[in-house]
Amino acid sequence: MLAHISPRPYVDVLKHFASDNWEEAGFAGDVQQRIDKGLGKRVFALRGRTPSTNCLSVPRIGRPPLGLTSKYLYFEVRLTAGRPFLLHVDVLTTQRSVVRLSLSDRFKETKRCGTVIQLPCPELAGAAGRWTVLGFDLAALLWVHEGNSSGDFDSLRGFVACSRCSIARCPVFPVSNAFSTP
Repeated sequence: MLAHISPRPYVDVLKHFASDNWEEAGFAGDVQQRIDKGLGKRVFALRGRTPSTNCLSVPRIGRPPLGLTSKYLYFEVRLTAGRPFLLHVDVLTTQRSVVRLSLSDRFKETKRCGTVIQLPCPELAGAAGRWTVLGFDLAALLWVHEGNSSGDFDSLRGFVACSRCSIARCPVFPVSNAFSTP
């Protein structure tokens, strides 16, 4: 879907979808677009009580994958204190298999369940109420937790945010510009 876009210096996936009137993104439950007073820009607020029924998915189920080959992915989020945080990132490997990286403050330990790798992140509880940038080296995460059993990182298929939080942006960086300021 976004494979035709060259990520130089980066592609803000949320901004791209906002310019397309969100036809390719999926919403479930209480997801709203609003202007954050502190940031002064549009954010997407996920507010429902149950993470699995209040989510934002990019791209929408049934749409073509993002196809971005950049291995660095960032999310600018503000978590809600006392509420669970859950983020799924789907990557495609060189062997054409899909692996889901699930990050949550609810997981107790890193473990693999089929094609899902659960990554605990309890330290995010201390960041609740503040804007925080989460950064991922998708290729390294895949290599550390999968080895070469599913193949190397090929591309980003998409992501699903299922939590009570706000998301301001989601830039994807090419390898050469990974340490630039988003």
